Amino acid sequence: MISRKLLKTFASKFITMTGINNFLLHLWNEHLTILSYHALCLPDDKKFSWISPAFVTTEQFESQMKFIKTMMNPVSLSQAVCHVQEKKPFPPKSVVVTFDDGYANNFFYGEEILKNFEIPVTVFLATNYIDSNKFFHFDMHRCIIDFINSKRITDVDFINKFNNLPDYKICSVYSFSKEIQPLWEQCQAMISDDHKRLLAPISSMQIREACSLFSWGAHTSSHAILSQLSPEERIFEIDSSVKAVIRITCNDFIPFSYPNGTIKDFSEFDERVLQDCGAACSVTTIPGKNTLNSPLYRLKRIRSVSINHTQEIFEMDVSGIREIFQ
Repeated sequence: MISRKLLKTFASKFITMTGINNFLLHLWNEHLTILSYHALCLPDDKKFSWISPAFVTTEQFESQMKFIKTMMNPVSLSQAVCHVQEKKPFPPKSVVVTFDDGYANNFFYGEEILKNFEIPVTVFLATNYIDSNKFFHFDMHRCIIDFINSKRITDVDFINKFNNLPDYKICSVYSFSKEIQPLWEQCQAMISDDHKRLLAPISSMQIREACSLFSWGAHTSSHAILSQLSPEERIFEIDSSVKAVIRITCNDFIPFSYPNGTIKDFSEFDERVLQDCGAACSVTTIPGKNTLNSPLYRLKRIRSVSINHTQEIFEMDVSGIREIFQ
């Protein structure tokens, strides 16, 4: 029996070889595509079992940026927002590159590639982590799983406590962080230089040193999934992160990205708060392309680009073929 993965690989190669993806790019000529990335690593880093699928190698990223520079029209998010506000047609095949979370690797592995192709990028920052020397709570979770699976942690009491942690995607980020922190503190001797290199959040100095192709947005203070919080907590997470980005960047165009970003992870309440805080727009993980009539506070993005993407699958996703079958 042919596996689903094999069928997907065959389909993506067929679509690329026959030029269907290029035809679809022309079909969506007047639409805006927003790409969603998270983190970058070197090709050899794929060997680490604690690397999230949300990472992309520099080799993959360079090929993907070459494709959009050659076949599409990279624009900044601020340019795209102006077009929506003024109802002025997007440049043909417009595409925006975004990164969520705010890893330092976006800067030290991404900058040279983006400069080579002159592609603007927006990085959305979970602002509490800037200059904190702390890993994101979901990276702590993934690392501990790796320590347990590799038998570096064998203490039964520790493992039981870890297994009883709530699912961080369906609980308050505050309660999850409070419960995982004591366990994480017991793992400090296991943290390698590679962990620090790849998982460190960006610093304020790196933000200021980044070239002009980089722009910055807010991603809540604590990487909080807003739907899991009280109204007061939601206001705080949005307002404090927007203000922090303004303070660090001295820029008043501040877009926002909803953590997790599905339709269940935010509400019209959050959209109103964003408008009140002066956020310019917000992006989601709702899949699709955007038009001049798209709501500015729920812009769609192509599904998150991952380390498992072949070049053919990336081109298939960017072409909008999923839109045809949705």
